[in-house]
Formats: sequence, structure tokens, C-alpha cells
Amino acid sequence: MSKKLAQLLVPAEADYVEVFQNLARLHVEMQRQGATAARLAHVAVLELQMGHLAEAQAAAQLAVRRDRKDAEAHFALARTQVAEAIQLAAKTRPVGVREALEGATDQLREVLKLNPADEEAGQQLAMLDTLLKTHPDAATLASSLN
Repeated sequence: MSKKLAQLLVPAEADYVEVFQNLARLHVEMQRQGATAARLAHVAVLELQMGHLAEAQAAAQLAVRRDRKDAEAHFALARTQVAEAIQLAAKTRPVGVREALEGATDQLREVLKLNPADEEAGQQLAMLDTLLKTHPDAATLASSLN
């Protein structure tokens, strides 16, 4: 389940140099034109691709604070929460996995509230809901992500 989950919610690995260059361009753009929710959400996705979870979470959280009605900001935050759950599970630390995934489902529900036609968010929400329901305790939930 974790590979499928990771593929759906966490951006695929990309060429590190290309991602870094895109991130640098985006930071220059934000300095010149402002850090909008859309730009911050894009930063979050790029930071995830580089493996920088803390930076991705910070950017996604700021994006949501900037514009609570930006569906992409909520989607980016959901991605960071799933990445956090996967990271915790990989360290065999079941504490926090459920909370991170429940946070992701909350964000995906918000995406669907803002954009009911978003099929990808709907599919991912259904998958996470099933995962949470079929693994009621933290240990089995964490092991299902490995």
C-alpha cells in the first residue's frame, strides 16, 4: 500500500538539478512578485521532490494560511502530511502516523469542498479513508505503510 500511497500523494522523484533550478526561479519570482498561496504550494511540492519535508510542510502551511480557499495549497499540505506519515512509519514509529494521515484526509476534504470536481483528490481521500478504517491501531497502520 505504501508505494501506491506514495506515488499518488507524494510527487515522484525528479532530476535534483532541475528541481533545484525550478525552486530557485520560484524563490526569485516570489521576491519580485510576492509569495502567493499558489507559489508557496508549488514550493512545497518542489521541496518534497528534493526530500526536504520540514521545508515543504512550512511552505504548505503558509500557503494555506495565505489563502484558505486555494485548493492546491490544501493539496500540497495533504501531500506533506502523507510524506510525514510514511517517514514516521519507515522509522518504525507508529506514534504520529495516524494523526498525519488524518490531517491529510482533512486537507483532501477541503480540496473537494473547494473543487468538487477534483477526481484525484476524491480518489486519494477514498484510499486514505479505507487505509485508516482497515487499520484501527497505530502499529498495524504504520506497518501497512512499509
